[in-house]
Amino acid sequence: MLNCAGEDEEPDFTYMYMLLDFLKEGKKEPILCGYFAKIILFMVEREKGKTLEFLLYETNGLIFDRLLDNFDDYSLVTLLQNLIKIRCAKEDFKDEGIFIVANQTMKTKKNLVVEKLIDNLKKSGSLENALNTKTVLAEMAVNGFKAVLAN
Repeated sequence: MLNCAGEDEEPDFTYMYMLLDFLKEGKKEPILCGYFAKIILFMVEREKGKTLEFLLYETNGLIFDRLLDNFDDYSLVTLLQNLIKIRCAKEDFKDEGIFIVANQTMKTKKNLVVEKLIDNLKKSGSLENALNTKTVLAEMAVNGFKAVLAN
């Protein structure tokens, strides 16, 4: 899915970087945001270890930063909600060192998400941004911040 390399070869994340570039600066079409979110979630479902290796280890959690910068689109907010619910398991990764770094990155990014969401409430942004922020925080409160932040 992520590359054509065998199990012993290093993965080639070229196309993953191109996919992640979708979240760079600029206004995005809502329908494309929905497709982007579905693709990322599908990849996590099908190739969890390789996808998490890219998202958390290779890019040091860059997707979280970019999703927080694109909080005006509900599909991207939903993607963020789903990503922060993921638990890293040692068996998902080919190497224990990658697991340790990925797990720490996930914990750091989850804390960053909470901080940025609280900061978003203080700012006077768009109505969509405010509603999305409140939705995510409300869901986290219902599910328990400890459960979301624990990994």
